[in-house]
Amino acid sequence: MSYKWPATAAKCSPTRRIKEARRLLTGSNLKIADIAERVGFESMTHFGRIFKDITSLSPLKYRQTYKAELD
Repeated sequence: MSYKWPATAAKCSPTRRIKEARRLLTGSNLKIADIAERVGFESMTHFGRIFKDITSLSPLKYRQTYKAELD
């Protein structure tokens, strides 16, 4: 079963949504665009910008770095 954030996700803290995105990036093989949508971002550009502001890495670089550590 897939989970999608409720319509009020935009009102949730960006930090909370990015925390969920980080979990999905390292714990799944979902496309980054699908993860962005799942955590409530309509724009990939905006998701990437907010993700990088919070983590200092792009979503792809984050996945490459931390998923490798888990494998």
